[in-house]
Parts: sequence; C-alpha cells; structure tokens
Amino acid sequence: MGRKPTIEEIEEKLANAKKKYLRVYADEEGCISKYDLDFGYDREFYLIRVPLLANHILYYQRQLAEMNKERQLTLF
Repeated sequence: MGRKPTIEEIEEKLANAKKKYLRVYADEEGCISKYDLDFGYDREFYLIRVPLLANHILYYQRQLAEMNKERQLTLF
C-alpha cells in the first residue's frame, strides 16, 4: 500500500477534475483526445452515458471531506 495523499494533493486533483469536466461540458476543442473520439468516447459518453468525469469530482470531494473530518478529530 502506498503513501496517503495530502490534502493539498487531493485539492489539486479535485480542481483538475472540475476543470476537465467544465472543458468537456463547454465542448472546448481538444478536450477529448482523438484516440477517445475514434473509439466513440465523445462528449455525450463522458457527460451522459458514463458520467466518469462527474464521478471523479465526487470521489475527490468525498476524499477531501474524510481527510478534513480526520483533521478535525485530531485537533481535540
């Protein structure tokens, strides 16, 4: 088992996941690779059929909430 990520690392991953989601949502050119597009993984795939990008955001938010809860407990 590897080392536990820091709060700062999780916050950075969360920010990056949000940026990626917003880029795909806004349909920015180049936000989805040609490789993914060639296999049919288009904007609709990532936002509707398999909401992977939204799941990344939720995952990092949960991780951050757990880490903050642990940090709160250690303050007392």
